[in-house]
Amino acid sequence: MPDPTTPTHYVAAGFFYHAATASVLLHLRGPDAPTFPDLWSLFGGHSEPEDGGNPVATWVREVQEELGVALEPGRIRRIGEQGPDISHTLPRTVFWYPWPDLRDDFALTEGIALRWYPLVDALRIATLTPPALDALRRAQPLLRAVPDTTHVLYHVTTAAEWERCATLDDYEPEAFAQEHFIHTSEAHQVAGVLHRYYAGRTGLLILHIDPTKVDAPLKYEPATAGELFPHIRGRLNKDAVFEVERLG
Repeated sequence: MPDPTTPTHYVAAGFFYHAATASVLLHLRGPDAPTFPDLWSLFGGHSEPEDGGNPVATWVREVQEELGVALEPGRIRRIGEQGPDISHTLPRTVFWYPWPDLRDDFALTEGIALRWYPLVDALRIATLTPPALDALRRAQPLLRAVPDTTHVLYHVTTAAEWERCATLDDYEPEAFAQEHFIHTSEAHQVAGVLHRYYAGRTGLLILHIDPTKVDAPLKYEPATAGELFPHIRGRLNKDAVFEVERLG
């Protein structure tokens, strides 16, 4: 549903962020760009009627058009709003999006180049648009709190089980009472777990867990076909969960 405080005409823009290297992906606008030609910029653009007045929908559409990437709306992080004093055009909402690697082979359709910059270097680019500079400065304290996701554990659960522990410091699924451990997976194992045990299920969540913050012992043990899976040998302290991804 549209936010009644969002202007009818606006801009939505943002950047990708790679936590392991604290780097941001920017693009260089071409010499014929209608605004900020030949400057490094965020990805994004103007709202369209199909966006329904939703800046997130606008940015998802723009990134799909500019990079050929389908963003997951639930993973988009909002930085804030920028007025015409910063953008020199329409009001804009700025975002960042977590990206797992430093690939730069996107299907760029606007601008003439892409580049990953360490955030500290990006802030020193002389040819950076004012909205991009403002967005990076405002995002800097937010990004310092983003965990290095080069090693993340994943736990599939239901919204009901997660909500059951909403007022508790620790999380435990119903199966914990019998098994005395919590199943988790590496990134490459998640699809198989969903296929084997959760096919056709709705209301699912994936907990993204920072293993360096888990209080209980972590042990890799054989499971299906002898494949080793990480098991948390105790309850999961919820401050180790840095993202809750809703499926479907």
